[in-house]
Amino acid sequence: MSLGTLRKVTVHTSIALALGIVITCALAVSLPQLLPANYQATARLMLLLPPNTGLMATNPFLEQPNGLVVLSRVIAEAPLTDSSREARDALGLSSQFEISFDHSQPIVTVSVEGGSPVDVIETRDWVVAVIESELLTVQEQLGAPTTQTASAHTFMAEASAIRIVGDSARAKIGVIAAGLILSAVWAAAVQRRHQSSRAGYEKSVR
Repeated sequence: MSLGTLRKVTVHTSIALALGIVITCALAVSLPQLLPANYQATARLMLLLPPNTGLMATNPFLEQPNGLVVLSRVIAEAPLTDSSREARDALGLSSQFEISFDHSQPIVTVSVEGGSPVDVIETRDWVVAVIESELLTVQEQLGAPTTQTASAHTFMAEASAIRIVGDSARAKIGVIAAGLILSAVWAAAVQRRHQSSRAGYEKSVR
């Protein structure tokens, strides 16, 4: 292969590689607009002892060791019942949620994720309201007096949903990696095609 031919092959290969990199960068930049947005909201509920527990507790939960922790596990199941699902569907709430609790502290954590920031917040607030209602209901059903009723304090609850950017960042990295690999493969294919074409031409003129 002559020096001139080698230069032509190198130029075509460089153009193919550069074009692939440009397309890859364009896709990576526009990816956030192409991907559907996802939002998240959380809240934490801490169960609190009544202000005047007294020497003799008459609330069955408070009579147990780690009674508030046990109570937090009981009320965390409320939004997962069939009746709660039907109530949520009737309200038109569609965001997915998870409920977890601390094994050593009376804290319940609510995490909600979905495509609509408004629906995410409304779902989060609905889950919190169901848990708070269940907290009072289970204690009333066991005959706990008002002065012996545990309450819940909600904290770390965002006023608005937060857009999740982790998935977008990982997708960008994936697009860039795949784009660079495909660009290199494309450039190599262009180089082989030009070399084959040149070899065939030289053979035909001999």
